[in-house]
Amino acid sequence: MSYRTVRFRFAGSFRFGRNSLDNGDFCFAADTFFSALYVEAMKLGRQDELYDLVQGGGLLFSDAFPWQGDTLFLPKPLSAGAAERQALGSSVLKKKLKKLKFIRADDFDSYLAGTFDPLRSGDPAGSLVRQFLKVNAAVRGNDETMPYRVRLCEFSSHPGGAPATGVASDPQGASRKTAQAGAVSTPCAEPGDSAASGAAAGQVLTETGAGLFIIVKCAESRAAELLDELLKSLSFSGLGGKRSSGCGRFSFETGTVPSPLLRRLESTGGRVMSLSISLPGDDELEGALEGGSYTVVRRSGFIASENFAPQQMKKRDLYMLRSGSCFDRTFRGSIWNVACRGGSHPVFRYGKPLFMGIES
Repeated sequence: MSYRTVRFRFAGSFRFGRNSLDNGDFCFAADTFFSALYVEAMKLGRQDELYDLVQGGGLLFSDAFPWQGDTLFLPKPLSAGAAERQALGSSVLKKKLKKLKFIRADDFDSYLAGTFDPLRSGDPAGSLVRQFLKVNAAVRGNDETMPYRVRLCEFSSHPGGAPATGVASDPQGASRKTAQAGAVSTPCAEPGDSAASGAAAGQVLTETGAGLFIIVKCAESRAAELLDELLKSLSFSGLGGKRSSGCGRFSFETGTVPSPLLRRLESTGGRVMSLSISLPGDDELEGALEGGSYTVVRRSGFIASENFAPQQMKKRDLYMLRSGSCFDRTFRGSIWNVACRGGSHPVFRYGKPLFMGIES
C-alpha cells in the first residue's frame, strides 16, 4: 500500500457549488472527485474497474485541500485537542482557533501537542484564493433578459492584465443560453473571510505557485496507472461547474507525501481523523460514531449523465460526515447508489474514508 499526493494547478477560474449558483467553496470533496473520475472512466469503458478498485479499498483519496509552494494544508480536527485546551485562558487565541479551518501539515504535530501558536498561522482562504461573483444574463426562454450571479474562484497573488470580456456559455445550454452582462466581476467573500481583498473587479489574475491537492492511497500499480489515465482525461474536461465556459481546467503533478504526514497515515491504530467526506456502512454505523466528533453535511445535486433520463434529475440526498471528523476507530465506508427512480443506470456517491492518526 502506497501513498502519494496529486497537486492541481488551475489555469483560470473554477467553481465548486454549494446549494446555489451564487454560493460555493474553493475546495472540492472526495465524492465530487470520484463522480468526475467515474464520468471519465465511462468514456473509456473502465467504470467497472474503477468501481471495484475503490469499493475494495484498493484506491482511496482525500478531499482537496490548499497548497502553496512547499506547504500543504490539512483540515483542523473537529475534536477539541490540546491546542484548544491551551487557549482556554485567552479570548484572542480562542477566537483565532475557532476561525481557523486549515493547519499547515508541518504544524500538525505541534497542534496536537498543544504548542501550536494560532496567531502566526493564517487561513489560506484569505491569502491564496479570490472569490468573486460574475453577473450573467439568461436570455433563452425569457421575454426579458434575466441577470443572475455565479460565484467563481481563482488562485492568485496580484492582479494584472486587462478586464475580462466575452461570452460565457452555460453547461445546460439546451435549456438556457447565457451572455456575460457587461463583464462584471465583483469581488466578494464569505462572512468573516478576507478572500475579497485580492483584485479589482474584472481583472485577470496571474498564475501563482498555489492550488489544491489530494492524498491518494493505492494498493497496487494498476490503481495508480488507472488514476493517471483518468486524471489526464479529466484535466481537459475540467473539475466542478461551468466547465463549458472554460472553468475548472487544470494541470496536475504527483509527488511523495512528507515523512511526518506519511507516519500519521500509516498509524491508524488509535484515534483517527478522516481526510475525506465519508459515511460508515449500515453494519458499522453505530460502532463508528461512538465517541466520535463529527459534523453531518447534506450532499445532493443534479445527475450529470445525459443517458440517465430524458430530463435532468436530482440525486437522492445523502447525509455524510465531513472531512476533519474524528473517531476512536476506523471504518470501511462504502460507495452509495443515489440514483432516483426511473433512471437508466446507477449513480454513485463516494463515501470511503482516508484516515490519519491523531495521537499526540
